[in-house]
Amino acid sequence: MKKLQTKRLMSVLICGLALLLSSCTDQQDSPVPPANEDQQEELLQVADDFESRADFLAAAYKKTKPQTTKVWDATVDPDDFVLLFVREDQKKIYLIDDNGKQEIPESDWPTDYTEQPGELVRGSFLLVKFKGRNSCMILDCRQDTENKCKMMGKAFNPTMYTCDLLTLFYHESFHRYVQDGKNRWTNPKNTSGQAPQVFPVDYNSRVYRKLMVLSLVNVLYDANRKTESYSRAKYWLNKFNTEYASELERAKFTDIHEGTAEYFGRNVVHSVYHQYPVIQDYDGTNLASPLRTEAYMLSIAIDLAVRDGRKDEVLKSFVNGLQSPVEILLKDIPVPTNYQESADDADRNRIVAELDKLYGPESNIMKPLFDFIATHRSGKSTYLVTKTRNNAMIQDLGHYILTDNDLKDYQASLQAIVLLENIALEGCTFLEHPATDCVFVPVDANNLTLTNIKTVEPTPHKIEGVTINGTATLSDCTPSETVTVQNLPIDVKIGKDSFGNTIYFLQNN
Repeated sequence: MKKLQTKRLMSVLICGLALLLSSCTDQQDSPVPPANEDQQEELLQVADDFESRADFLAAAYKKTKPQTTKVWDATVDPDDFVLLFVREDQKKIYLIDDNGKQEIPESDWPTDYTEQPGELVRGSFLLVKFKGRNSCMILDCRQDTENKCKMMGKAFNPTMYTCDLLTLFYHESFHRYVQDGKNRWTNPKNTSGQAPQVFPVDYNSRVYRKLMVLSLVNVLYDANRKTESYSRAKYWLNKFNTEYASELERAKFTDIHEGTAEYFGRNVVHSVYHQYPVIQDYDGTNLASPLRTEAYMLSIAIDLAVRDGRKDEVLKSFVNGLQSPVEILLKDIPVPTNYQESADDADRNRIVAELDKLYGPESNIMKPLFDFIATHRSGKSTYLVTKTRNNAMIQDLGHYILTDNDLKDYQASLQAIVLLENIALEGCTFLEHPATDCVFVPVDANNLTLTNIKTVEPTPHKIEGVTINGTATLSDCTPSETVTVQNLPIDVKIGKDSFGNTIYFLQNN
């Protein structure tokens, strides 16, 4: 599902678990020196309300903007790229720029937003034009973030959350003006965006990557262990590259694309507010955070290289997109021979324990997916099926390739917020069929009302095991999960798949 994967890569950086882990935990002070010590300010506690967050962002915007060219030797245009901060109920918007914060009257809200307000779903940002200026709309999703913190067994930190909002703004400015600007970077070959993980989850690749990052964290917080920790990191990097070569290019793409933007965003904020850390906390449940979170964490490799006096080398090396941050950092470190993996058993065991909490069949998060697949195999499900949109937006807690032979043509998204061609979802687990670009949304059959069923002759339409043999008009849909069907009535075709599940295929305009 290429369109969804591509959009997935550029969305959900704000309230997704990949970016806002620092909102969910107390932080250690980072030992990495700030970019400009004379610009340092004490990071005071931000009150936990929208207006206080807006006030902090307005003040911090003016203080951090001059640091952009000092953190990265590249052209970022914050005069053009301004922040539009949207209240959680989406009924108030502030423009934040050099003039501070200014409320935008509804009559002046960007048309890109007013014409498709659902695009700014909870947990996302939206790039729009505002009075001729490129702008980043960021939705305040404080409640959603606190809920995710609770899910991870962490306390919500209002101050770190607000700093993360500013980090997101600079993170996105980096994507726009450095990676995709006039000096557009070259991406690694054979990539199509962020790769989903397999279901059931393969722990080994996750363990290798986590051990590699933990080794770099050891260097960051204990320079005396640099030689030992770099060697350990190189061993696990090489093991991942060797055993998971098929994932390597996709991982490299995300490591470069997100690791560099994360370095830029966090260090711009850190350069003024030294108490804001240059990396996310990396312990406890965070060890099992979603696939490719390591890409954001690998900004740590840039921090370490800069601390080692290699700033010019590492920042320029990303332009050609050939090496990830950690590959650049460790390029001169030999792969250890006769490495004793048992030395890392303690770390491995706690990583696996955290992975079990998040991905095991009895976890609060993953059990619904195990149950979902079991119900699908039993043939007892009813689905609405639709196509994706060109500008489909998706947020989820995991995107999975189903590896069993009878499900190998499908993928699954867990607890997703998504806009599809005819459906808006919130908190729904569903199947995807990449070959046909179709999405299968489970619904309660008892709450479906269908009329005007007709037979299609002479040959039923078939979509990979789903035989469509009639048409109907969908007049009502009220399943147990939140599913909004748009532009009623819609013609549908009805059929069964190879498991016996009932399929209602929504015909697109």
